[in-house]
Amino acid sequence: MVRDGQPAWSYAVGVVDQSGTPATTEHSYRVGSISKSFTAALVMALRDEGLLALDERLSTYVEEIDGSVKVSVRQALSHLSGLQREPVGEVWVNGDPPDTEALVASLADVEWVLSAGRRFHYSNLAYAILGLACERVTGRAWADLVTQRLFEPLSMAHTTLQPGEDAATGFFVHPHTDVAVAEQPIDSRAVAPAMQMWSTVDDLGRWGAFLAEPDPAVLRAETVAEMATLAVMADPLRWTLGFGLGLMLHRRGDRVLVGHAGAMPGFLADVLVSRPDKLAAVVLTNTGAAADPPDLAGQLIEAVLEEEPPVPAAWAPPPPPPAEAAELVGSWWLEGDEFVFRWRDGRLEARRSGSPDWADPSTFESVGQNRWRTVGGGEVGEILGVVRDEDGAVAELRWASYRVTRRPQPMLPTAPPES
Repeated sequence: MVRDGQPAWSYAVGVVDQSGTPATTEHSYRVGSISKSFTAALVMALRDEGLLALDERLSTYVEEIDGSVKVSVRQALSHLSGLQREPVGEVWVNGDPPDTEALVASLADVEWVLSAGRRFHYSNLAYAILGLACERVTGRAWADLVTQRLFEPLSMAHTTLQPGEDAATGFFVHPHTDVAVAEQPIDSRAVAPAMQMWSTVDDLGRWGAFLAEPDPAVLRAETVAEMATLAVMADPLRWTLGFGLGLMLHRRGDRVLVGHAGAMPGFLADVLVSRPDKLAAVVLTNTGAAADPPDLAGQLIEAVLEEEPPVPAAWAPPPPPPAEAAELVGSWWLEGDEFVFRWRDGRLEARRSGSPDWADPSTFESVGQNRWRTVGGGEVGEILGVVRDEDGAVAELRWASYRVTRRPQPMLPTAPPES
């Protein structure tokens, strides 16, 4: 567990090899698809730098893809590409993933099992291609990029792309006899951006802490928030699992936790984060079955928040708001709905009266005289305009073109009586 960026609790149980060596928190485990969250962060960083665009076709960056297929980088990140799940061939039968040359050569033969954007369809191949796109736009290997741009600045010194001396052995545990058989190791080669990483609970705790409170020197907070915003529902029946841009979103009661799970032969893993609470849980196992790291990580977060809820920061009187914000604070009405405008934490915000505490208020930034842009909460992107009377006093507001008044009024002005 990591809270407010600091390790809070860790525990190891079981063994890490066939000789019975006790597990410790210093041992590294294969983390599988947690690798995708790092590849996604790399893509987003390159987007922020202008080297690629999320809504550009994937074939713009990897020209061997059929250019007639309108699949965007964004759709690949959120598993909406429609690409087949695995590279061409029988990777999970022969244990022989393609190298880069073979992967590129096979792209003409890949199958688009769904039309792009049709529905969620998990694809390791899509992330292999995203990693290749990163290499093409930078001229550098994915392994170097992810190491130098993510592992090193986040002090993840024990996160590697190959097993080290302290690597745990992955086991298949027979469901009827409990006999543990060591799984055959597999090097994912060109599919590495989807599944190759090894890590420790401490290192992945640092990753969880970063997802909760990003270091802008690595990736902007706004960009991480974009990654954690729902793009597609993976569970359309109960809406308990969705995906953002490279992150899983687990719904547990009233909370949505973000992170990513991982599975490789003999290993199951998960990183799960409550971003508002700056709380992260990491679960690593060296069994390929009978474990549920996402659920255990969720239970750990819930237990901490129930037993040790966050302590609110001590209140201190803030400086007064600027004049153009001070004249907007107070109650405003959109027909019969009251919105209370406040100046808080250096920003103008509006909250609908009666909305739950967990709901984010709308927040605004000044974009010129009598104009504010909604930058958070409801109506993001819309303009809040200030209408003044003949004396220059604030008379009304126009929010996304709707009339907002100081007292409840009909939406449209009352027509004058006929003479």
